[in-house]
Amino acid sequence: MTAPLIASTPPGDGQLNAMLRARLRCTVALKRVFVWYIELIVQLPSEITASMLFATALIVTLVVGDFASTFFYHVPQHLWFTLHLRTHHDRRRSYFDHAVLSTNPAVLLDGLLGAIPYLVVAALVARLSWPGALAGLVLGQLHVWWRHTTQLRWLTPGWARRFLRPLAIVLPEDHDGHHRNPDTEFGDIFRFYDAPARAILAWLAPTSRRARKAGRRTTRRVPAGA
Repeated sequence: MTAPLIASTPPGDGQLNAMLRARLRCTVALKRVFVWYIELIVQLPSEITASMLFATALIVTLVVGDFASTFFYHVPQHLWFTLHLRTHHDRRRSYFDHAVLSTNPAVLLDGLLGAIPYLVVAALVARLSWPGALAGLVLGQLHVWWRHTTQLRWLTPGWARRFLRPLAIVLPEDHDGHHRNPDTEFGDIFRFYDAPARAILAWLAPTSRRARKAGRRTTRRVPAGA
């Protein structure tokens, strides 16, 4: 029988022990990579260091910003609120109009709330490289416009698809699927957030606004003397 990793772990819980060991190994590996990266930056010429910090700030702004926007704004909106669904998923209007052209206050508010996580992350990594953080925000906004071009009948060229698909970049065709079915294709920029977002939606589905409405409808249909 596997011995507990920590004193508070119940004896014999081998699966939990394995999970804790894997998490510990991952944490140690990340710390080593971070230390190696800092030592490398210190030793490199200033021009190369500036380029690396620029790239780091840009990538972190996009990756972490997308994570925060997906799990702290979009997923909660799909579960419990209505603003995002009333604006971004309003099928009565072109979603290119919503994402690019609209001046409707509700649409602009939805866009701002979805962008705040990116702005917060960019402000934090601006200490590494403010040009990199700014470039990340610009690329993120350009991606917003680009991923909503499907209604203009723009198609992603084959060469771009072959280049971007291994990077898990959301293509306009992918985001079009999110508009057609709001329960799929999560992630503003990166597709690898889709699976965990859907898992969280499924896990919290009983608490969702949709489930509460269904429960109220069922209650109304029950005869008073039942």
